[in-house]
Amino acid sequence: MTAVQRDALRLTLSLAALGGLVFAGYRETVLGPLLGGLTVLTTDAVFATLRALGVEVARQGTVLFQPGGFAYEIYFRCTGFLPVVCLAVAILASPGSRRRKLLGLAYGIPLLLVLNLFRLVHLFQVGVQRPEIFPFVHGVLWEGGIVVAVMALWLLSMEALPRLGRRRA
Repeated sequence: MTAVQRDALRLTLSLAALGGLVFAGYRETVLGPLLGGLTVLTTDAVFATLRALGVEVARQGTVLFQPGGFAYEIYFRCTGFLPVVCLAVAILASPGSRRRKLLGLAYGIPLLLVLNLFRLVHLFQVGVQRPEIFPFVHGVLWEGGIVVAVMALWLLSMEALPRLGRRRA
């Protein structure tokens, strides 16, 4: 088996193991309690961002709402946890130096979390202004967009970040 084949096999097995773990454990009863703090932190960030943007928003626990109008609840699946885990596993299972992997994680995870914050703020705005398209924007556009973002950040960590690191060294 060549080095390329070993690397491909390691990546495939790592992603398959992640898929199995997600299938087995990515449930409200398993991860919901463990990610409660992250859920509250995510709700805090979305609430603060909406208020900073001048959006009329109220909060009750992890439910954000416009008084007399649209409301949504942020729960563990809204935190960005799964996309971050997928990105981290893909970066760590890929071939490359420890430095490249650390750079990929250091850039990728915060970017993904900021994108998730933007997603949640945008979804609130869509829910307020165009509630009829909220299910499509939430379940199709943003779901696909996050998948594309994870893949793009992983590919950047494989290609662009190693060159960037060499230029600075």
